[in-house]
Amino acid sequence: MDILEELKRLTADDERESILSSINNFKDWVSEVGPLLVDDPECKTRFELLTKKAEDHPWIFLNFPNSPMRDAFRIAVRFTREMEVKSIKGNALEGVKSGNSAYVSQERLKQLESLKSDFDYSRLIAFLKEINLAFESEMFFSVGCLLRSVLDHVPPVFECPNFKGVYSNYSGGRSFKYSMKNLDDQIRNIADSYLHTHIRKKESLPEPQQVDVRTLLDKLLEEVIRIEGARHSQDATQGPLRLPERF
Repeated sequence: MDILEELKRLTADDERESILSSINNFKDWVSEVGPLLVDDPECKTRFELLTKKAEDHPWIFLNFPNSPMRDAFRIAVRFTREMEVKSIKGNALEGVKSGNSAYVSQERLKQLESLKSDFDYSRLIAFLKEINLAFESEMFFSVGCLLRSVLDHVPPVFECPNFKGVYSNYSGGRSFKYSMKNLDDQIRNIADSYLHTHIRKKESLPEPQQVDVRTLLDKLLEEVIRIEGARHSQDATQGPLRLPERF
């Protein structure tokens, strides 16, 4: 039995009024929902207290918005939603943990490690490996900050002083420049919010999709590898490679 799917069925909006229409319907519902409230002792205890109160005092269940029955139903709904969020996050990270969909693929890391260049890529590779570990461990604040470090680190490869120059001056094609501007806009805004937001009375924490710019990051790394490969080939035959002129 899929516990989440069963909970979603039992807490559906169109079932609520039928469940709460009589104490017998409510008892039948409790007998199905109660065993599914796993891995959250506090929630289960609160649910059991409310259901017992509802069964001991069935006359208060009908039109009271905060009756024990309705509160028990709300607890089950909240538990279901939290379980669904965990399931979504788990699915998003499953590929990373299996090594099949790492934030930065192992193949890209191997390509960077094998580059012959005047630049030392060890720091960039360390950034990327830490991004993989942080994303796998659901350390999304760290992922955002590390991505910003990558953008600040690579511009010299493109003969640019900063990352804005990569999409403003480097002639890598319209699609590449558009992708890099999009990458820069997303990561700088996210990292700024992570680094410069003061403590608040109520916080919200990032989800995986907030820092998931894998496709754009891979396009950047692909271009780094292409440039270095072309530069090495040119050095071996005709001297130093000239990158496309800026405009």
